[in-house]
Amino acid sequence: MSSKKVRPKAAAIKAKVPEWMMGGNPAAIAEICEWLVEPTAEPNVWSIGSIEGRHGTNGDLFRMFKLADTSNSESVDAYSRLRRLKRHDGVIEPEIWKAARAGHAGLARNYPEEASALLMSMTMLVSAAPTADAAAVMLRQTFNEFLLPAVDNPSAYLVEIKDVVGYRFSVIRSLLTTGEHTLHEAFKIEGGFAPSSKGLFSDSTLGFGAYLACMCASLSPAVWAYPIPRAGGVILLFFGSAVSGQEPLSRDKIQLLGPPHNTFEDEAAPADISAKAYIRAAQWWINQLSTLFSIVTEPANFEDSQGTFDPAAATERLLSVEQMFRDCQSILTITRDGHARRALTFSFLKRLEGMIPGCKWKDLVGRSSIEKILERLRTDLPEDAQAVFLGRAERSLRVVAALEDGFFESTPEHGGTIRLPDQQGKLVSVQRKTAVTDWLAIVRNSLHGFDKTPTQRDRALLAAHDGHIPGEFSDLAWLHLLDILAHPEKLARFDFLRRRKQGV
Repeated sequence: MSSKKVRPKAAAIKAKVPEWMMGGNPAAIAEICEWLVEPTAEPNVWSIGSIEGRHGTNGDLFRMFKLADTSNSESVDAYSRLRRLKRHDGVIEPEIWKAARAGHAGLARNYPEEASALLMSMTMLVSAAPTADAAAVMLRQTFNEFLLPAVDNPSAYLVEIKDVVGYRFSVIRSLLTTGEHTLHEAFKIEGGFAPSSKGLFSDSTLGFGAYLACMCASLSPAVWAYPIPRAGGVILLFFGSAVSGQEPLSRDKIQLLGPPHNTFEDEAAPADISAKAYIRAAQWWINQLSTLFSIVTEPANFEDSQGTFDPAAATERLLSVEQMFRDCQSILTITRDGHARRALTFSFLKRLEGMIPGCKWKDLVGRSSIEKILERLRTDLPEDAQAVFLGRAERSLRVVAALEDGFFESTPEHGGTIRLPDQQGKLVSVQRKTAVTDWLAIVRNSLHGFDKTPTQRDRALLAAHDGHIPGEFSDLAWLHLLDILAHPEKLARFDFLRRRKQGV
């Protein structure tokens, strides 16, 4: 485990654990979750807390290792680290491997020159290979046959993900189904774990798709890396540069019926970022994911008013984190539907108000707040990571500032302000950047049908703006996702932070 202090420390807390868990040995949770699990004087109540929480480290839950590049792509030994995933051999059923090979054959026959088909073939053959050794063979073969001829400077890395992460999710969901207000007899228990809410956590079950897709699509519509999931880890393919992620004209006729898209989505991929910068940016991202998951699976982060672990609150927080990344994944990849991206962005921003303690709407869309976030990111992100991740975040500031020009009233006598009624109906001057924040809240409220009747001021705001929101407004979601990844301690709840301040 890394000795670097990267996250708030957390003390162990009490948790109610059914006596039948882990085959009647609840203490065994310690080994699979890397938690400190000790009995208390109360029956079926244990003291639990993460090992890394005691020391303030990230637990090395995610780690990234080089496999191959152009210098050693033919070497069998280059892919040998994949054998560390042998513990998952047998998970893939023979029928899946057979279907993967048939799918690859079809793609090769029908789309022999399409890059997306080649990547899909690599995914099927490497993900569905029946053993880790077979996956290494498939990766070596497809890297040399498919990827090497397609891009100038490709490389492959393995992101190892500790089984601990999945076990923590499973234990938390199992404790949820055995709560006092749950009819846990109705849940089928397999291997000591209940399958509650499993379908809502597919990204953290295998591949961590949304978490890594957001990284790879940071320069959308260009892409610079591609993840291939496999039990126990993810193979990251780097292209060495950012390549076009979409065709100039969609091949899907149904998309022609969608909302018109903006011209910015067809911008050329950046050409001034080195191949090494992409790799180092990914290393930073992976390390930050490790810290984020360490914090959001820390039992002390979900202490209820009685000082006991609250599995419902933990499940809710984990679900919010997963949906946050999924929203951003869709925003970055639905490149031709500006309306869908804007709606997802409002949903994303509204979710953050419930996820980040003390967070207000003005903290999310206010120009002054955005400026502070960007200033912090420029200080905290490594230079290589800034080159890959920060451009989209900086664009969000320009878009929010441009929204101020949508107000009709901007006369010299008002000093660039607009006039709006106050609570008593009297017209007062309001700074345009403040008015934009309030106006965006009104647009957000349209997503849930204005379930609260707008005030006179709200309707005056609605009448005072031309209503144009550029497609790039969705970059606000990226800004806040990047800020959370750079500062995952923001997801720690109040009690967790209070414990740190008290020196626990």
